[in-house]
Amino acid sequence: MLTGMLDKENIVKKILFLLVLSLILTACTTTETPEVLALSRSITCRQGEVVVVSVLADGRQRAVCSEPVATVTPPLPTPTLTETPTPTEAPTSTPTATFTSSPTYTSTPTATETPTPTETPTPAPTGQFYLGINGLPTEQFGNYNFSLMSLRTNNAIGILEAARQANTHILVNLVGSTIPTNPDGTFNPELFKTELQKWIPVGIESYVEDGTILGHVMFDEPQDPGNWCVPRGSCKGVPMPYQDLDLAAQYSKEIFPDLPTGCGCPATWLAVGDLTNVDFADAQFGEKAAQDQTPQEWANSQASAAESVGLKVYLSVNFDANADGLPIPDLIERVSSMINEPRNCGTAGWRWFDYFLRPDVVEAWTNLYQLAQARGACP
Repeated sequence: MLTGMLDKENIVKKILFLLVLSLILTACTTTETPEVLALSRSITCRQGEVVVVSVLADGRQRAVCSEPVATVTPPLPTPTLTETPTPTEAPTSTPTATFTSSPTYTSTPTATETPTPTETPTPAPTGQFYLGINGLPTEQFGNYNFSLMSLRTNNAIGILEAARQANTHILVNLVGSTIPTNPDGTFNPELFKTELQKWIPVGIESYVEDGTILGHVMFDEPQDPGNWCVPRGSCKGVPMPYQDLDLAAQYSKEIFPDLPTGCGCPATWLAVGDLTNVDFADAQFGEKAAQDQTPQEWANSQASAAESVGLKVYLSVNFDANADGLPIPDLIERVSSMINEPRNCGTAGWRWFDYFLRPDVVEAWTNLYQLAQARGACP
């Protein structure tokens, strides 16, 4: 019984094989000629074999059974992935921003940040303290920021323009002390006014407005009786009357209303007069003053006298005390004492000469200049 069942199973497998083979041959009929198809059907192959038809050299065709040749299916090419470009918006014509200065960016603090407190900065000195030498050559403008200059109508603009360009500020004398006098050497206010009127067409007002000209020193030592008689310097006259000094200041303000007026004189002398048109004193510490007071005492007395009557004061030093100039220790003590007086608006002094080109004087003056700039302007 078992043998009969196996025979039936083999028969079924053969039938199925033949059916499959028939289907394969049928599928190939579209590519085979009728002769090849007939020849392939003329033989019967064993299970698993296939009919192979070949053409002989003489043109005849032969069909044989052969093991099936495994066909290798070539691998499909692996597709290459390419990134899809990100679409870009069409460019628009956007104007380019122009900055005159680099913009400042500040970071926005997060909610958890605590601002760090900053110390209140110490205020810097406002304005500048003026320190220089009287009668500076124009080539020295810029090395010093202050001077007293005697100007005349034919040279004023060149000097003033050089001072402006170098940021040097000057007190000016416009008339001099010897011109507006009577035959006996006494002061003549009307002659002084006539001389001042010669300045009207010169045009110095812009130098007053921008601070190149700080003030008009109308006279030098009007308190000295030897300056208002003849022969000057060896005579015994009287000091300029206060009313004449005040009248001269009035005439100056009529022509230059914004130009402060003063004189080269002690503030202690000027403060005694009942003056309404005078604005400042340019007082100078010299050898005579040094016999009675220290530089600090003198500076304090002059500043106090000026303050008592509402005047400004410039405290200067006589550098030309002898042919060799002041010894360096005296230079440093006297000038630093003037700088350290807070009511002092500026320090210059008589006068420029070769002494100031000496290396030791240059070094001392450099240190004094740094001291001056640290303190700032007068009140």
